[in-house]
Amino acid sequence: MSQKQQLQPNDKAGRRRNRTLSRPAHSLTVSAILDELRADALRGLSTIEANARLNDYGLNELQNVGGVHPVKILLRQIVNAMTLVVSMSISSSQVT
Repeated sequence: MSQKQQLQPNDKAGRRRNRTLSRPAHSLTVSAILDELRADALRGLSTIEANARLNDYGLNELQNVGGVHPVKILLRQIVNAMTLVVSMSISSSQVT
């Protein structure tokens, strides 16, 4: 396996991240991509490969992470530098 194809570091859950292709996908042939991904164009992944990936990467599901609180969104928008500049220019134009 080349340096580029090696697995990326583990994620927070301790599972390996996806493999990287040797080159960007658009510059590879379909057969080269299938070879690197160890997949078949008609049948997809073999049962053995699918189970190995399930063990390596875990289930294909989103993590249940808390969302962003609406108050934090509002504060970020208010404190945004451009918003402050526009607010100051509006207030200064109303004074004069």
